[in-house]
Amino acid sequence: MSTPTSWMLRLLVFTGLLSGVWMAGSWLGISRTQRWPGRGDRIRVLATLFPLYDFARNVGGDAVEVRSLLPPGADPHEFALAPRDVQLAAGADLLVANGLGLDEFLARAVGLAGGSRAPLVEAAAGLPTLAVHDDHRHGEAGHAHGGGDPHLWLDPLLARRMVSRIARAIAAEAGARWGEELARGVRLRSVAYGEALQALHEEFRRELAPARGRPFIAFHGAYAYLARRYGLNVAAVWQTTPGREPSPREVGRLLETARRLRVTALFSEPRFSTRALEMIASDARLPVFTLDPIETAEHYESGSYLGAMRRNLAVLRQALAGPAP
Repeated sequence: MSTPTSWMLRLLVFTGLLSGVWMAGSWLGISRTQRWPGRGDRIRVLATLFPLYDFARNVGGDAVEVRSLLPPGADPHEFALAPRDVQLAAGADLLVANGLGLDEFLARAVGLAGGSRAPLVEAAAGLPTLAVHDDHRHGEAGHAHGGGDPHLWLDPLLARRMVSRIARAIAAEAGARWGEELARGVRLRSVAYGEALQALHEEFRRELAPARGRPFIAFHGAYAYLARRYGLNVAAVWQTTPGREPSPREVGRLLETARRLRVTALFSEPRFSTRALEMIASDARLPVFTLDPIETAEHYESGSYLGAMRRNLAVLRQALAGPAP
């Protein structure tokens, strides 16, 4: 096993490396060319995050043209607006946000566009939220999420309620434009997608039953709702502030927590290097897996929330649902 001095020295080297990858990873492969097509017979829906984009297109069907303000592969905590984002906000018929401080860039885009008459749906509004831990803050200014932890979509049952709220807004717009028949189509698709989310919940509940109570270390604080729903145990978080690596003292506490609680696994996230995590994990003799918070996606058109969640389920099952260490 490495000495504390050796892993601290290696951490200092890799901290700079991983921080650079965090910034670069938000922009690799990102297309900033999404624009609205000409005005036609579809409702222009602008969503902030990939799950909301996917929910809207699944329930809206042919009645909607959906765009995402957050480009593929970008990170919402580091996202900076571009001129095309202001144009998207100016041309939208319906705005769909998560709320709880995660996607405040939408309000900035609308402001730069000179305002908008489009209705705004905050999908997380009114849902039961968990408090954000004091040291889990986002943004360069140390901004904490307002009103609670915003990552509700990682709980399929809360996601179902978010889908219902989005569907109601799309159905209202469709009904006002084209009548009850199209609005009814939106509601029927919402019911079908809600049933798919219920089935997803049943899969998670069944397959993660052996993992109840198993402690793990997450990359950042996105998984509290998932953990609460299925009895998982987030023992600690690697990055309490996105983009800032833990100090050697904080890493020491993470290692102590891992040993004291017999942590089962350490989770990285897509688009970020695992090298520094693997270096620390080797000292604690922990495997490193990749878990997706599904804030964004590499390919929006071919991606799906349901598919990403099932990939997460497979990872969690592999990492946590085996024999106890």
